[in-house]
Amino acid sequence: MIDEIQTTCRNEDCFNPVENKDTGLCASCSHAQRKAEKQALKNFNKKAAQKPINKQSDKMKKQMAEYMAKKLLFLRGKKCAVCPHLKAEDIHHMKGRDGKLLLDQRYWLAVSREAHIKITEDSAWAIREGYSLPRHAIDN
Repeated sequence: MIDEIQTTCRNEDCFNPVENKDTGLCASCSHAQRKAEKQALKNFNKKAAQKPINKQSDKMKKQMAEYMAKKLLFLRGKKCAVCPHLKAEDIHHMKGRDGKLLLDQRYWLAVSREAHIKITEDSAWAIREGYSLPRHAIDN
């Protein structure tokens, strides 16, 4: 039995003579394949080396550090505004925490964990009782 020797490149649009009998490719197609593999590896490595997106911006990290320091001072020795027999552990942001409201102490309310859960779970009750303010209320 005689082994068949492929004489033209195995790429269907190429009729150049085979250079590498192992791959069955001509010099041009062999070069193009190596180039494509090298580029794919480069793209893979570049993607793997990309810096992950930060969970918090530098601005937000700074704002949160300031908030935590002010929170500790604000809560020191306070009782819960909803359940006065309990110690205040949380700050309820009566108008929310968006933007500058995070640090605006005019809208902070010292509350216990239990009261804070009740306020967030029953917003209609909290607004009725004055523990939360509508988000669309205009400041004076």
